[in-house]
Amino acid sequence: MFLGSAVTQTTQRSHRFFLYILPPIKVKLVTGDFGQEVFCVRVTFVVLTLAFALTVTGCTKQSGTETKQKTEAEPLCIPVPVRHYQWEEQARSITTRVKGIDRIVAVQIDKELDVAIQVTNFNRFKLESIQKEVGKKLKEAFPDANIHVTADKRLIKDLQRLSDEPWPTDVKAACQKKKSLKELEKKMKG
Repeated sequence: MFLGSAVTQTTQRSHRFFLYILPPIKVKLVTGDFGQEVFCVRVTFVVLTLAFALTVTGCTKQSGTETKQKTEAEPLCIPVPVRHYQWEEQARSITTRVKGIDRIVAVQIDKELDVAIQVTNFNRFKLESIQKEVGKKLKEAFPDANIHVTADKRLIKDLQRLSDEPWPTDVKAACQKKKSLKELEKKMKG
């Protein structure tokens, strides 16, 4: 009898402890000496174990697209991207020497020189030759650079927006700017 009452008191104490965490389910499936208390403790234990397992599973690192995106973005930022304002200005001055161009936007980040030109109405007929001439002159001036020239109006606006924004000092922001420039380069044909 003494042993039975000690077990009952322990079960009641643990039952009170689990009541604070999770309310008991009022179904009596287990019969015997302890009755409903034993079932409530078991159900509470099972529910807490499942909750813990789901929490641990949800907090683990998922492999897949997120990992691929991180590994693709990292090579762009090694070393930290640098914008070269003096080379942009030099590229603009070289491009102004070509006849028929109204507006020039140039952005150079690391070795990527992107130039957008806007051509007047009658010179649109010679657009391809103007683009080739601009590309040729820029390649002579910047032999180590990867040069991209476009006359697409939408890309001119996007490149102008990128050019107007000051270059960030934060590494993550600089990587993001370089990534947006790479997306513009994919849209450019030359």
